[in-house]
Amino acid sequence: MSTASDARFRDRASRKYARGAIGRAPYAGAFRVSELRRQISATGFDILATENHATKGNDNRPYVVARKK
Repeated sequence: MSTASDARFRDRASRKYARGAIGRAPYAGAFRVSELRRQISATGFDILATENHATKGNDNRPYVVARKK
């Protein structure tokens, strides 16, 4: 059963999506590897390995291997 607050949330969400679809990008956050590891652990995963992979130069991309606890 839907409530008035649910309808307001859906309306806001659809307006937010529409703004992004009309040329404004939605929020995209960035964070450090330590924050990524913390978030992964907080959601119930054991981190098995963390490495940095790069295509060239200083283009580091974190690669995290995790397993559900």
